Amino acid sequence: MGNGMTYEAQNNMAVLETFEWDRTWIHKTGDTQTPRVLYVGDSISVGICGLINGKANGEINFDFFSTSKSLDNPVFQQSLQLFASQEPKRDVIAFNNGLHGWHLTEEEYKAHYEKMLCFLMEQYPESVILPVLSTTVKNQERNNRVVARNEKVMELAEKYNLQTLDLFTVSTSNGDIQSDDGVHFKADGYYLFCDVIIEKCREMLG
Repeated sequence: MGNGMTYEAQNNMAVLETFEWDRTWIHKTGDTQTPRVLYVGDSISVGICGLINGKANGEINFDFFSTSKSLDNPVFQQSLQLFASQEPKRDVIAFNNGLHGWHLTEEEYKAHYEKMLCFLMEQYPESVILPVLSTTVKNQERNNRVVARNEKVMELAEKYNLQTLDLFTVSTSNGDIQSDDGVHFKADGYYLFCDVIIEKCREMLG
């Protein structure tokens, strides 16, 4: 993708993609007073990471664990746990994972997503868990699967009485904000995502 982040466009039935990556960020490590959000996501979250703390203007600190790991990656939870152990605290965990792991059927995706939700709720009981609906892709077959996966996420959110953050609607209802690769977004798109995320986190932080 030109930025070190990859998206597996071809169907790969292996747990690991051809190229695997993690990108992490902890914002203002010494600040234990400002509300803090951990955003777990994919390369879309990388685009958000570069902008959102500036937009938040010190009101909220946003940390990021961005990764290509699929939900069934055997070290996903351990990697996230190791990273999170470095954070001074986290009030909200926003969790998004829908644009990787295409080897999973939608039912398998739901089962692994539920395992991850349970892990997050058990491991971080002091944090509010916020499932994030994945953004659109221009490939219609893949986008149909994104829609189906988002439906599974909403079913699980209802089961566990969790609110959701709908980036899918933002990504489809604000004109031509997607980049030419059909997966990522132009700067205007990422700024829109930042505004929606900040507003939702304000609401949840009360």
